[in-house]
Amino acid sequence: MARHIPATFFLSGRWMEKHDAEVRALLAVPYFEIGTHGQVHDHLPLLDDDRQRAEMQEAVTLLETRYGRHATLFRPPYGEYNDATVEIARALGLRFILWNVVSGDPDPSLPLARMVERIKAATRNGSVIVFHANGKGRHTKEAVEEIYQDLVLDRGLQPVTVSTLLNQCRTGPPRDIIHPIH
Repeated sequence: MARHIPATFFLSGRWMEKHDAEVRALLAVPYFEIGTHGQVHDHLPLLDDDRQRAEMQEAVTLLETRYGRHATLFRPPYGEYNDATVEIARALGLRFILWNVVSGDPDPSLPLARMVERIKAATRNGSVIVFHANGKGRHTKEAVEEIYQDLVLDRGLQPVTVSTLLNQCRTGPPRDIIHPIH
């Protein structure tokens, strides 16, 4: 895609270990940012505090030691968390990130047209959209291309990374911005 759409990718440690070339390619794109997504994509609320901390820290450490990148963002697998998850993320210096628009791209029975319709109906200024770029997202590329026309060209929303979104919200009301999370 030649549109240069900013995005934040949340990578699990296990995925990073298996996809070194892809991680390096993502890191080389100046309008992408990388956050972490746990080591093995575990159900965090089912773990005790020590295991939650290890699950989060292992991916952060891998990103720093192998790729020289300091993680500042964390998205919990499955969107599942408890109070300990949030506290541990903060203690590790991570901003805890969730989303408010679900693309549904991992669902093999969801047609592209329905996915696009769902995203367009739910997306507003400041929305965080979750997509999957790990090979499990069905129709992801096509959906992004289709919603770009509506959200950006027709409605004037601006795709940004999560960090940009957070910084804009911190300095005042959000401008017309959206963010596709991967």
